[in-house]
Formats: sequence, structure tokens, C-alpha cells
Amino acid sequence: MGSTRKKNGEIFKFTENWNIQFKQLKENFNIGRTHHSWLKNSMWFFMLLLATMMWQCAKDDFDGETIGVCPEVNSTDPANGAINVVTDKIITATFNEVMDPSTINETTFLLKNGLTLITGTVSFSDKVATFTPASLLAANTVYTGVITTGSRDLAGNALVEDYTWNFNTGNVPVVVTTDPENGASNVALGKTVTAVFSTSMNSSTINSLTFKLKKGTVSISGSVTYIGMTASFDPSANLAENSVYTATITDGAKDVSGNALTKDTTWSFSTGALPKVITTDPVQGASNVALNKLVKVGFSKSMNTATINAATFLVKEGTVNIAGSYSTIGAVTTFDPTIDLLPNTEYTCTVNTDAQDASGYALAKDTTWSFTTNAAFSIVLTSSPSIGGSTLGGGSYLAGAMVTAKAIGNVGYKFVNWTEAGNEVSVYAEFSFLVTGSRTLVANFTALASGPDYINLRSAGNFAVLGGSGISNTGVNTMITGDVGAFPTGTINGLLPGNVNGILYTTADPIVGVAIADLTTAYNDAQGRSLNAISLPGQLGGLTLVPGLYVNSISSGISGTGTNGILTLDAGGNANAVWIFKMGSTLVTDAGTSIVLAGGAQAKNIYWSVGSSATLGTNSIFYGNILADQSITLTTGAKLYGRALTRIGAVTLDENTVVKPQ
Repeated sequence: MGSTRKKNGEIFKFTENWNIQFKQLKENFNIGRTHHSWLKNSMWFFMLLLATMMWQCAKDDFDGETIGVCPEVNSTDPANGAINVVTDKIITATFNEVMDPSTINETTFLLKNGLTLITGTVSFSDKVATFTPASLLAANTVYTGVITTGSRDLAGNALVEDYTWNFNTGNVPVVVTTDPENGASNVALGKTVTAVFSTSMNSSTINSLTFKLKKGTVSISGSVTYIGMTASFDPSANLAENSVYTATITDGAKDVSGNALTKDTTWSFSTGALPKVITTDPVQGASNVALNKLVKVGFSKSMNTATINAATFLVKEGTVNIAGSYSTIGAVTTFDPTIDLLPNTEYTCTVNTDAQDASGYALAKDTTWSFTTNAAFSIVLTSSPSIGGSTLGGGSYLAGAMVTAKAIGNVGYKFVNWTEAGNEVSVYAEFSFLVTGSRTLVANFTALASGPDYINLRSAGNFAVLGGSGISNTGVNTMITGDVGAFPTGTINGLLPGNVNGILYTTADPIVGVAIADLTTAYNDAQGRSLNAISLPGQLGGLTLVPGLYVNSISSGISGTGTNGILTLDAGGNANAVWIFKMGSTLVTDAGTSIVLAGGAQAKNIYWSVGSSATLGTNSIFYGNILADQSITLTTGAKLYGRALTRIGAVTLDENTVVKPQ
């Protein structure tokens, strides 16, 4: 019945009186089994059973079985022997099991000052009994807490004996904490030893006579200071590695009221070993080291990564520091040079004493080693034209290495051959050879077809500006080269003949109506193109595009500054190359952005088919024919080398230059 009950690792021992009585009952029962009648046997068994029921938490060895579990107090707050307890303290006791709340009250939970009972209220929740004093505790006073045997658990089992503990509200000074703590290991050699007191101390009693540090029997010299409630011992020199030290605060230390420690406080700690470099890669004196080698150093213990850097781990070629990145994992640090090492070169590596382990221990001395790299040759690969494609396989190689140079053509270009110093060396895009010296190879590309067929603008091509719902202009400096007109809304506002180098149609002339119809045909042609379509990015700034049909279903444009605000169109030497940009919605360029034509590209062969409206940013530069379903706006100072043609909406100008391509 029940299970074994333990206290502090030992089975609970009940009173000697009960043990004697229980053993006697068991002995009588065992004798009865062999020497008495069935009736007597039954009687002894009944008495034993009754005794067991009466003492549910009794314990003895009956055929190897332990009987019952008794309640006990596991912990108290304040703990037994506590000092400096605050005077408004609420006292608690925690049991090992849930108790019967009706048995936890002012008669079973007592607080005393000597023989005097302290009045207060008692409550119980789960396993915790709480005594709340009716008034503040007295200062500098010893109190006794008592949980009596009247306390019972839910099964009716009582504490076997009263539980009693003491605590003090006095100001007897004690050492509360130490740093290092007692038994600490691997303590830093530069450690300042400290002790924190429970109360403010008389600083004149905290000195080298009362705060001592020893290594074995040898006293360590140092300075003692006291600030707040903390005494510090700062050794005159670093502690020795792998050594045990003992610190002592003597009873000569007193608080500000003159109360001394009741006894000396002593604690010990040990220092650790200094880190050492135990391996290097490359090893000292290594030769023929690869030019892309990662330099590694292994330490005897895990290191503080913050202390392993360009100031503590140096790799030099002569007197020149080599740039690179550092990675420390555990006890191994890896140095990755920013660029490959030089061939046939000696490098010197040093890890200095500013490198520290995770405990703050520094290397005892600098560690230096050197190695020499192998002979190597440079293989340089370039593309011609640069827009034509890219190459793989260039770099530094050791003599005798097999290298494969690979040429990759960009969209709209194809590989032709490899040349060296103008002489053809291979017609294969992948060209393998044995390294015998440095080489510079050029991958030559040629443009494929000139892109899609051009868009036939018909009579709309005569116009530099053509509006489906009028044209408006702000500023007297607008200059347009080419015809200007609008239809069916023929309104032209703000433009004078002096602004136009061409015909200015000031009414809805039928000629303009035919041009609008031709524009619709051209727009539908552009919007219907899909053969060999290339995905059109939303942001074109920073790109270089070859001839082709570029398509997306939403918007596109140019944004950004510097090179990110420039779109380059490279014809690769083909003056007839065609670009068609088809977008489902808007075309927008930011202020100051631009288009640059390269490789013979011409504005007349560039078409921007815009699903809704187009806006060119302030002072931007744009090339090509804009065919917009809705409106076109050229903001202040924008320059268009091409055409602004709208099917339905208006064209809005502001101090612009528009030049119709020839």
C-alpha cells in the first residue's frame, strides 16, 4: 500500500515507539503462522491490518513492502537561518503534497518571538501555507516558525512531527556573493576578485588585513577597495594559469554599526590554461601552395571571435598586409584572401597576443609561420563586342593545369570564334587547353537577325506630334521638328508656327484624320506582335538590350540615378536593327533618366507601344516612336528624339524638344 517517502535522499524514519510496536505485531503474526490455530492467526492478522489502517504513513520492512506516504514541509521563505529579513515579510511554507485546508490555520502555523506568539492570518493554496503578520516584524529580532502535527493531507495523514525553523531580521553582516564564486574554474588571469556584503560596511575595516588572496600558502599582493557594498581585491599582477587561489574575508570586517562577520568567509577558484596555436594550414615552410588557398590556424581552445581579426591574425607578402575576411568557428580560424595569392611568393602569417580565448585569456606569445606559393599563369578572357556575350574559365592557374574557356552568347548574338592576338585559335564555344604560360583570349560574337520587322507608320510617320484629342504646350522654347496635328479634336494650344519646323495643322484637317487612322493600324500591329517575344522588365534603367520584341502585360519605364537611370540599346553594328517594346499599361520615365543608342542603333527603328498613357520625366532624354492608346505627357525640359503619337488622348508639352527621325 502506498509508495516509499524520502526526505533529503533518505527514507523518512518514524518514531522509535511506532517502529517497536509495528515490529512486535509483525513478529507475533509470523509466530502465529506456524504455532497457533487458524483463529489466532486470523486475530493477529486483523490486528496488523488495523494497525496499518490507523498508521497509513507508517514505514517498515514487511515482506519487502513500504507502506504509505506522509506529508512534510519541503521549503520555507524565509529559509532556515536567514538573516536581514525585511520587517514586512510574509512567511510561507511549501509542502510536498496538497494539504487539507481546514487543518492549516492559526493553531497549526505559528510564528514566535521567543515564547511570544505573533498574531496574524493564515491561508492555504495548493501546497503553500501563508502566514501574514498583523503588524511589521521587529528589527534585529530572531523569529521561529512552526508547522505542527495538526496539519494533515487530504487523506488525513498528519506531519509526523512539528516542523520548526528560525530567521533573523537583524543586521549581522555576511558575504552574500563572490566573484569568482566558490569552486569557479577557468577564471581569467586578469580577474579582480570581489565580495558583496549584505549591508553597508565600515570601509576602514575592508583592507589588505581583512581581504586576502593566496595561492597555496603564498599571499598575493594587490590593492583592496570598497564601494557601495562591494569589496574588491585587484592583484598587482595577472594570476598564474592552471592555479588554485583562495580568497578570505576575515571577521575583522565590520559594518557601519560596528557588527563584525561572525566568522571568516573563505572561497576558492582556479584559473585556466592560456590558448596556444597548435596547427596551421599551410604548415610552416610549406611550398607549392595553391594561389586560392584558405589560411587556417587551430588553437588549443575555443576563441573569442571578436579578437580574431586583421589586427591579431596577419598575413603578409613582405611588409604588405594581405586583405581578406576572417571566420572563427570554435577553435579554428580561417582567413580567406580577398584576391588570389601571387605565384612564387613567400607569405608570413602571425597570430599575436591580442588574440583571446572565450574566457579572455590571451596567447602567451606571438606565433609566426611562413609558406611559399606555386608558379601560376593568368588566363584572361574577354568578349567582343562586350554586349555580345560572356565568358567563363579565366583566372590564375598552375603550370600544367587543363583549362576550359567557355563563351556564352547573349540574346540576339551568336558565338563566332576565339582569337589570340588577332589570330583564330578555336571555332568552338568551349575551348580546352593546357596551361604553359599566361594567355589573353577573345570570344568573338556577331549579332543575329536585326530583331522583328519594323512597324509601318504610313502617313502617321510624317508627324512628330500627333494627338487624338488636341495638343497643348507651355513655354515659348518648345521646338518640334516634323508635322504637328490633332484629330478629331483639332485644338492646338500654346504652339506657334515658330515652335514648329514643319506643318502645324491648327484645325482638324482630313490629312490629320488619315494619319490618326494609320496610327491605329500601326498600334494594332505592334500590340499584336508575339513571335520570339522577350520578357520586358518593369525597370529598364541600368540595362543594355539587343534588338528584339519585348513584351509585358503591365507597365515599364526607367527610374533611378547614375547608371541605374540609363537604358542602352545596342544594335551590335546593325543599323537596321529593330526594337519593339509592347506594354499593357503605362510607360513612365523619371526625371533626368535617359536612353543611349549604341552599335548603330537608330531612333526611327525603336517603337514603344503603350497600352494606356506615357509620361517622360523632367529633363529626361528619350529615343523612339511612342504609340500610345491614350495620352502622352512630356514634362518640363524633356527631349524626345522620335515621335509622340496618341490614338485617343491629348499630347501635353512643356518647354520640350521633339525631333522626328529621318
